[in-house]
Amino acid sequence: MVEDHRPIQDFVIFRLLDEHYGLPLQNVSEIVRMVAITTVPKSPDWLSGVINVRGRVVPVVDLSTRLGLPFRAPQLNTPIVIVQVKERFVGFIVDQADEVVSLSPELITPPDELTIKARPVKAFARQGDQLIVILDPPRLTAGTERFSSETAPRGKDELTKSTT
Repeated sequence: MVEDHRPIQDFVIFRLLDEHYGLPLQNVSEIVRMVAITTVPKSPDWLSGVINVRGRVVPVVDLSTRLGLPFRAPQLNTPIVIVQVKERFVGFIVDQADEVVSLSPELITPPDELTIKARPVKAFARQGDQLIVILDPPRLTAGTERFSSETAPRGKDELTKSTT
């Protein structure tokens, strides 16, 4: 038997509907309770709007809608998982944040040829009798750049070009 020298990985496990999903702990900045979300005109359906987190404008994605699942209206106790990808922060509305788990490499399986087309799916993991869909933060946050305060301000010339 060949030893697997890959390190154990930590994931934040959460639920959407009754399914379990995970995000790499290294990408999760914090989990906050639902707050007032400011809507952004002409934004995609999956973008709920933006929130202020410690002076930073953070786009908030309805993760169910982003993944093509049925929409579920958030409640006051609905968590928002704040994820960091490079210098950008994005919030994901989830149904319930469960726990942080450490998974050994032999429990994590990359997607096969059929499921690889589900772009945000990075891998699948087994924990007991539970199957966890591990999501890929860079792919999930794609398209949120223009709604974030980390986006570089546009210069006057650039604004003039974009409006003409």
